[in-house]
Amino acid sequence: MLSSTWMKVSLRRRACGIGTALLFLWSGFSVAGPVAAQDHPPEAAPSGPQAAKIHHDLNLADVAWEYLEALLNEHFDQAATFLTSESRYQDFSMEFFGRDMVDLKGAKAITEFWRASSEASGVIEVRFDADQFFVAGPNVYFIGTAWVKNEGKAWGVNMESMEFTFTQISHIRMVDGKVTYHADHVDYSEAFAQLETYREEAGAWVPEGKEKP
Repeated sequence: MLSSTWMKVSLRRRACGIGTALLFLWSGFSVAGPVAAQDHPPEAAPSGPQAAKIHHDLNLADVAWEYLEALLNEHFDQAATFLTSESRYQDFSMEFFGRDMVDLKGAKAITEFWRASSEASGVIEVRFDADQFFVAGPNVYFIGTAWVKNEGKAWGVNMESMEFTFTQISHIRMVDGKVTYHADHVDYSEAFAQLETYREEAGAWVPEGKEKP
């Protein structure tokens, strides 16, 4: 969980450990890891409205992060508790798969989409290392690197597993403790370049009992 004095975050599925340090930025204020008392004397500490905003924003980001964590750890029932029948999920990056953008409404539709996508793509493990985040009103933006381990056969590659990394931005809007909007923006061109390299090195996967072309 995020903390106002110590923040290292990494969402992982079927994995353990902690990811890269999270840098929390506002105008004139930053938090990155443990803060020594002598580095920030009392007179420099935020107070009044600024302190209240920091506390509010950290709590908002905390809840948004718990929701993302539930999704990536395949705890879909838990993720659904953060959603409502009016929640929206969009993914504008589907053009890389030759599909229209994803535009879903409601907890069931959103969590079932994530469940089906995980199964169809042969996901073994996922990690999202958020290098930065910022809060703007009810909106939380996580910016970082996604790391995914997939079964090779799911992508037609003659390998037991493949690993991909790509840039991801997740936008989550929170209202009264619930996720009302979630959008992922992913640069899949990075992953597809890596996929082509795997295909060139390992060749195509052929189902057992069939001859290679």
